[in-house]
Amino acid sequence: MATLSVHSYSPRKRAISSSYHATETDLQLYRRLTLDLGVPPNSEMLRYVGPQADHLVFIGESGTSEWARFLRQVSRRWPDLPVGGPVAEDGTVLDSLPERLAYEQLLPLMVRGLQLDLHQPISPQDGDYRADLTIRFKRSAAYLEVVGACGSDRIVRNPLEEEWLDRLDRRLDFYAGLGIEPMCLYLDHLMDLDGLQQEYRRVIASLRRREARS
Repeated sequence: MATLSVHSYSPRKRAISSSYHATETDLQLYRRLTLDLGVPPNSEMLRYVGPQADHLVFIGESGTSEWARFLRQVSRRWPDLPVGGPVAEDGTVLDSLPERLAYEQLLPLMVRGLQLDLHQPISPQDGDYRADLTIRFKRSAAYLEVVGACGSDRIVRNPLEEEWLDRLDRRLDFYAGLGIEPMCLYLDHLMDLDGLQQEYRRVIASLRRREARS
């Protein structure tokens, strides 16, 4: 009976254990996304990739040790891929990986008098609220908020993400009181590179038109 017990238990144990390990398909998908984005996405960002990323999301939500093991596997396999974390390629330290992604997406567009500011006061005379990113052209400014808590559906999955979203809403109330509408970059927006590039260019064109009329 002891032998039967061991043989009937071991396959189940291996199956359960293997579900926490990335497949070759997972690894190739993560590599492609990292190359496309220029930064390695975290598991929260992977929620907005589609069904092909479901297993990676499962690994990420299974615990920090499982996700860390996966990232080590990626690093060993492709040591030349961009590294994770909030530090941009130019050495700028951002508050989060999603904010770093937005920063690195925007930086190449800062030409012909455009300036990108980080964490500058929205209205110093009215309070200490700061925008994540601010695009400036002459006297005009566009404010961007990077929402690392969720996608544009605003569905959060844990108390920490709920707290982050509440914090954003307080800033949005502050903007509204000043008559300002910031551009909110939710996680699904950050994963849509083509669409977001169009939005960035639309915002920049609006700044230029505003200055041309003044």
